[in-house]
Amino acid sequence: MSAVREFESICAKLESDKLKERAEGVSRFRDFLALKRNVNAVTNSSHSWLQTLQLLFSIVIKERNASLLKRSTTADKRLDDAAQLVRVLVEKVHRVVSRKTAKAIVAHLTQTSAVQGKLQAYALTYMKALRTVLAYPPHVEHLDERQWTDIVTLSFSAILGDKIKIGQD
Repeated sequence: MSAVREFESICAKLESDKLKERAEGVSRFRDFLALKRNVNAVTNSSHSWLQTLQLLFSIVIKERNASLLKRSTTADKRLDDAAQLVRVLVEKVHRVVSRKTAKAIVAHLTQTSAVQGKLQAYALTYMKALRTVLAYPPHVEHLDERQWTDIVTLSFSAILGDKIKIGQD
């Protein structure tokens, strides 16, 4: 199977409403990303990494909501796996994504790291992904004042143990 077809198959699994299929998609996607030639094949196709990242962002949000509703080790594991997958994908594609995609990554990572003023269990994973994006100078140059404020607020609030207020004045 070609890398692009395999990628499309994985995305179909990730879009599933069934937990088992989505978990299989996460596992297969992690294996898929392990091979550089797969990432290159998808990058060179007409596919947009923004769509894939948005799909993964929605999975993290679904798993976070499920984890908040029903505290279980299985739900927490699925949430951690989804967050780790976001980080792995960001690490693989941060140099080839557009400014719009980089801004979407930064926005998601900063805005969802805390819920109701508290850091989430996956916040460290997200901060590592944020560090990856911010380590690439072209993406840093395009951040606006609001994004910088959110990043600094998140960082200092986490360090000082304060309530985290992202996106607020």
